[in-house]
Amino acid sequence: MDHKRIMVVEDDPGIRDVLEILLTNISDHLYIAPTATAFYLELEKYIPDLFIIDIMLPDGNGVDICEDLKKRKSTSEVPIILMSANLTFANVLHCKADLFVHKPFDIKTFVGGVKSLLN
Repeated sequence: MDHKRIMVVEDDPGIRDVLEILLTNISDHLYIAPTATAFYLELEKYIPDLFIIDIMLPDGNGVDICEDLKKRKSTSEVPIILMSANLTFANVLHCKADLFVHKPFDIKTFVGGVKSLLN
């Protein structure tokens, strides 16, 4: 698999560390933002091949970010993985996320999902 660019929004430092370890071998350009604000600042610089977005953020909501990205011409075709520890979100997603990952997640299943969306 060619290396791809991945942007992540995750406010939990422990989960950010795990994602960095898991995604470094898949992505040659990995950016992990702790907030929605930092994510949008980086998005002005380039469009990645995959978004991974936590739903509950200190300064935003991942579902809202997903909806915004799917409406933008520049990012509408980029796959999105939404993540949350709250199962109820899986039933009320209004955006067109390509995958929902419940935390805590199975590493093999998560990495498999990432790879399949990047192919």
